[in-house]
Amino acid sequence: DLIGLRTVPGLDHSISEVRATYGGVFTGVSLYPLVTGEPHAFLTLALGWALAGVCRLASVVIDSAMTRFNLTSIAFEFGVGALIALPYAAAAFPGT
Repeated sequence: DLIGLRTVPGLDHSISEVRATYGGVFTGVSLYPLVTGEPHAFLTLALGWALAGVCRLASVVIDSAMTRFNLTSIAFEFGVGALIALPYAAAAFPGT
């Protein structure tokens, strides 16, 4: 309900799609940097969060979808991306 997705009666795969995408993909992509400890993996994850914010911002502008939910989500996505990236940015680019 929070993100506005609904299952469609007669399409049994609709809930599976949500679980696979929001559960499987995001969990796997988020666990990889934690398991490897690689700075580039953390930066890739941070970039993913930042690009989610960029795409949501584009939706606000292009689709006139300026809602409190979207504006809060943009701030959250950019914030999470920055929090993930900051500790690893210097380690990923030594000598800069």
